[in-house]
Amino acid sequence: MSAYNQKELNHMDEVDLNIIKELKKNAEKSFLKIAKKIGVSPKTVQNRYKKMREKRIIWHPTISIDLSKIGYEGKAYLMITNAPKQDAKLTFAAFNQMQNVIIISDVIGDFDVLAIALIKDLKSFAKLLQDIKEVPSVEQIEFAFVTDTQFPVDKAYDRLALQYT
Repeated sequence: MSAYNQKELNHMDEVDLNIIKELKKNAEKSFLKIAKKIGVSPKTVQNRYKKMREKRIIWHPTISIDLSKIGYEGKAYLMITNAPKQDAKLTFAAFNQMQNVIIISDVIGDFDVLAIALIKDLKSFAKLLQDIKEVPSVEQIEFAFVTDTQFPVDKAYDRLALQYT
């Protein structure tokens, strides 16, 4: 990483925010089009983008997928309680091996682990639950199934997030 002072690492100005706002609308938008839209040079956009990547403000460009177009009916949010005296690493390792589990994270609250899995149909959901029940480090599982097939988030979230950028 380049040598930045702490103030520079934590400070983003209106140009940076406008670049992010334009990229959130369309991550494929060229630096030239962004520059014209926000009134700066393409080189400024390129340099600012590069700095935001170096600072890990922007981790990497991504895409949003309509999962229904590739055979999925929704997502399952899985709230897991680890068994007493069991290492959470065992739960993470088991979930990392499960098909269609796309996110797994430690959480603070009533549960120890939150996982999100893509669900094709009721049969695949039942299989996932059975696989989880066989994990020795899992004491309890609660779940919520949602029929939202946008990944990572839907357009309503994008519109809301753009308001605060």
